[in-house]
Amino acid sequence: MSKKRKKAGSQPKAPPTKAATQPQPRKGILRYAASLLSPSGLFWTSVTLFFTLVGGYCLLRPQIVVEPDATLDAAQIMITRFKITNSGQTPLYNLKRQLFPRQLRSDHINWYSQPGATAVIDSYPAIPVLGSGESTSVSNPFLVMGITNGDVEIALDYTTAIIPIHQTKRYRFVTGRAQNGDIMWFHKAISE
Repeated sequence: MSKKRKKAGSQPKAPPTKAATQPQPRKGILRYAASLLSPSGLFWTSVTLFFTLVGGYCLLRPQIVVEPDATLDAAQIMITRFKITNSGQTPLYNLKRQLFPRQLRSDHINWYSQPGATAVIDSYPAIPVLGSGESTSVSNPFLVMGITNGDVEIALDYTTAIIPIHQTKRYRFVTGRAQNGDIMWFHKAISE
């Protein structure tokens, strides 16, 4: 028996038949890139990119708050300063503050700016950098006593941080009487 086994073992073996070879699965980043190039992958990649850009803009866009500061004397409303705060996440560069008086009325004066006139009071130096959370102020140069009706516009020119784009924002304030009878500054739309 052992001779038979030796004879059987010494016979030439038939070459193994080749099975149909399958391509090797892609590994790692190549597999991921191929899935992104499929039609559904391109769709979801585009949707994800869109929402990432919108979310990044909402997070990093400039956010400026302009509010009248505490009134020191309710009878002299024109000495109130306006507080400018950068409440965004990124700094503002080359901030220029301008004040446009639109209307000032008292017992002694009745001054209106003409539509389209540039009655700019530009006496404030530019601020090189206004960081996140920092504040500055602008005051009204018309220190006229007894103003009962005031209408001013504050213009802010600045450059954004991430993509250096020059922007201008305008804020309008008018005087009005509070419930206790004091004259105060209130926000008003620019277009009104």
